[in-house]
Formats: sequence, structure tokens, C-alpha cells
Amino acid sequence: MSCMSMTGFGHARVDGSLVRIVIELRTVNHRFSEWNLRLPRELLGLEEEVRAYLATRVARGRGDLFFTMEPIVPRDVSVRVDFKTMDALHFAYREACARYDANAEDARATLSWFGFPDVVSVERAPLNASDVAQDVMVALALAADELVSARRREGTRLANDLSHKLDNLRLIVEGMRTVAPQVEVATLSRLRERMREMSQEVDESRLLTELAVVADKVSIDEEIVRLNSHLEEFANTLSESGPVGRRLDFIIQEMNREVNTIGSKAGDLSVSKLVVDAKVLIEQLREQVQNVE
Repeated sequence: MSCMSMTGFGHARVDGSLVRIVIELRTVNHRFSEWNLRLPRELLGLEEEVRAYLATRVARGRGDLFFTMEPIVPRDVSVRVDFKTMDALHFAYREACARYDANAEDARATLSWFGFPDVVSVERAPLNASDVAQDVMVALALAADELVSARRREGTRLANDLSHKLDNLRLIVEGMRTVAPQVEVATLSRLRERMREMSQEVDESRLLTELAVVADKVSIDEEIVRLNSHLEEFANTLSESGPVGRRLDFIIQEMNREVNTIGSKAGDLSVSKLVVDAKVLIEQLREQVQNVE
């Protein structure tokens, strides 16, 4: 089965010529494809390309991209000193020494001023996104491959579980089909007896007409045929490639509609029990389908 889960994890590390790149991808259930990217400020120019690539690999799910980058080759460093602030500090220092008749130790005092906020700033040479773009996309592709593999493995487990539940639901529907004629005959028999008890003289043709109307109302043959059709469609969709979660969810809604109709038509206890069992399984199918891409 080619069913794909919406839950998965992927990781990749690439050592480029300038930097080491580590990318982690995590996805969970979501109605649409939505990504939260945590790229460094220097690489924000690559965001559109990254999103476009992820859209080709993940059709549905909320994803998070975690990105870390470490330099392999040291980047140039520049040091800037705010001499205006230094001059002001020096003047204040000399003024304080004069006020309190203290000896000035200019060298030591000057050195200490480098620790004041905004006096000294150290800046690394900016990284050009184009210099590492290829390494970023290689790491992204590797992480996405691992993510897709994880989603596929989980999807296989989901598909097996869904198929098992579908088989159980088929057995319940077959039970409905088997008991339906018996229930219909018993219902009509009870109705015939009541009508005869109400009147000693019953118009037989009128009685048959009324019984035919009632028989049509309590018959669940059409619902069972449609329900079996939905079961077959569910199984076929489950084996298809590509995103199938939304279609499976729609089919389950149709299944539930038919089972509700059967429950409202059939007043027999045996059918009612089968209806409850069917609803339980359909709800389990619905919950599992929420995990399918």
C-alpha cells in the first residue's frame, strides 16, 4: 500500500566549503500544507526557494524546519571603537581624579573602558546566501528524503490498520444483509396481525397495499448496496498513490450517513446492535484517516 502518514521526521548534515549545515524537518497532522521555517537572517533570501521545494515533497501537514549553521572557514572580523564615547569616559575619569585628588592610571582605566556597552563592537563579515545556497538545498533534499521515508513507513502501518478495520466493517454489513430479510418478514407479520386484531373484516387488497408501503419503508437493501459500494471505494482509494486523506474522510462521511439511515429504518434489536458496532468502527476509521496525507 502506498498510503502516506502526515507525521514524520527527517535529519541531514552537510559539510560545505564554508559552513556546516544541519537541517531537521518535523511534520504533524494538518488539513493543508503549512511550514514554519527557522532560517538564519543571512539566509532569508532562500526562503521562497525552500518553501517551493518542500511543497513538492509534502502535500499535507504542518511542518517545522530547524536550521543550524556553523562556520568551517573562519570569517573575517572587524573591530570598531566608538572614540567619542571613549573621549567622554576619559574626560569624566580625569575630572573625577582631579575632584578627589587621586592619581590617574590612564592605561589601566582606558583598558577598562573597553568593557562599557557600545564602546567596542565586533562584527563578522556577512555571509553571502548565494555562496551556501547549493549546500542548503542539498541538505534540505536529504532531510526531505528521510522525512518522506518516515511518513511512508508510518503510512504503511496506518493502511494495514485501516484495512483490518475495513474487513471487520464488511463482516458487520454482511450480517445486516443476512438478517435484513428476516427482520422485514417479522415486521410485516406483526403489522398484519395487529391490523387483523383491529378489525375482523379487513380488505385484503388494501392490506397488501399498506404492507407494501411499509415494506418499502423498512427495507435497507438500497442502503446496504450503497454501503458496500463505499467500502469498495475506500479500499481502492487506500491503494492509490498520492494524497488520499481527504477523499477517505469524505467516503467515511457517506458510510456514516448510510448506517444512520439503516438505524432509523430497522427497529429490530439485532440490526440495532450491528448498527452500533458499525458506528464504532466507522469512528475508528475516521480518527485514523485524520493521520493520512
